[in-house]
Amino acid sequence: MNISEVDRTLLNSTNVYNASNGEYHVNQNLNRTYIHNSKHHKLIETPQGLKVVIDKKANDLDKVFYARGKVVPPDELLNMMKLDSIKIPMKLREEFKEDTKLPDSDLLKVIHYFVSKKLGEQTSKGDTNKMVQSMDETALIAMGLLIESWCEELITDETARHFLTTHKDDPTILLSDEESDSKVNNEDVQYEHEE
Repeated sequence: MNISEVDRTLLNSTNVYNASNGEYHVNQNLNRTYIHNSKHHKLIETPQGLKVVIDKKANDLDKVFYARGKVVPPDELLNMMKLDSIKIPMKLREEFKEDTKLPDSDLLKVIHYFVSKKLGEQTSKGDTNKMVQSMDETALIAMGLLIESWCEELITDETARHFLTTHKDDPTILLSDEESDSKVNNEDVQYEHEE
């Protein structure tokens, strides 16, 4: 199927399964007369237009295509679909370390909660079909990996230190083990009720 950023209705009918299967192309040209006369391939008229069914196991694929075009991978398809200008950072499978683990299950539960809440809000508008098709287990895990990588990039030592520093007003319970041990051993520890 030829995909274009201009044709939003066709772009919105795509899904992650077909994109992963390499079924979306750019600049693909078909020999429709050959397909129409072929016993292996079919042209089916639908209200939305022509549907082309190509038998990928047939040995005449060189006659079916004038130009095969370029396969559109899922990340580029996602990039075409988004309406805003935020660039979503994506990693290729080869860029992950071999010992990369799956995201924390608590993180995935939180993501699932917010996504299902968003889908629930869209149910009343009747616009859930696209989201339900796109949000499967694989997408949930990928979103978890994406959020974890964003956290690694955004939370530096300085930002973490901001949340871990203690003030004089804080109770000693909030201190780290090393800090609380050193203060308990000192003679000059004073509590609020002592003066």
